[in-house]
Amino acid sequence: MPVLDEFSLNNQLVVVCISNTIETAYLAKYLAFAGAELYVLAQTEELLDEATQILGEQVNGKVIDLQNKSSIVSARDQIIEMKGQVHGLVIDSRGTLAKPMADVTQQEWDLVMNYNVKATFFLYQAFGECMQDSGYGRIVNITSQLGDRAVDNLSVFSASQAAVHSLTKSMTVEYSKYSIRINTIATGWTSTEEIDLEVQRKELLVRFIPLRRKGVPADLGPLLVFLCSESCDYTTGQPIFINGGLTSRP
Repeated sequence: MPVLDEFSLNNQLVVVCISNTIETAYLAKYLAFAGAELYVLAQTEELLDEATQILGEQVNGKVIDLQNKSSIVSARDQIIEMKGQVHGLVIDSRGTLAKPMADVTQQEWDLVMNYNVKATFFLYQAFGECMQDSGYGRIVNITSQLGDRAVDNLSVFSASQAAVHSLTKSMTVEYSKYSIRINTIATGWTSTEEIDLEVQRKELLVRFIPLRRKGVPADLGPLLVFLCSESCDYTTGQPIFINGGLTSRP
């Protein structure tokens, strides 16, 4: 992928947090294309192994509990000790639960909120602190369009996404003066691989998307590069919807 000089991430360290879906690693490939050095924090050994396969053996990373503040702070301090300044942070906050509202248990509510909201808050807090000290930072959260919409059986997930969008705005208000820019890429229905259009369009779900296909990493990756770059200086506090036009639907 050709990268304009103003969007180059050469000599920049971006920490990528993967707690649920390996799709984030496919998006992080675009950061590597732009020259970024990546460090992966993964919730499980399996996710870290998959991310390493996708991003290459040269990528550093470790397994931590992304819902535990002390684990996050410890990992942050180790990264800074090894690598120096952290320039960017990418968080995937899309742990899902599909269940009618009346059937959701307290344990399931806690699980979704811990994965999506609690982890995001303490990652913002921990890495916001070191970015504040250095006077520079770019944070991008990968969320769902359901932070702004509602569909059957996804009430808890939608609430968690709306909470992350709200946290993004709050952090923007508190941290913009330190040259930290924080935004959200709110996705629609996506796939990590190209699927033949004729096959896709047999799905009722795809027929509802104005562009009549699911999103792929190539649709999101270039925007992620911009949001992690120094050129992203006047864009902050925004949920940017990349969903094939779904938010145009009533």
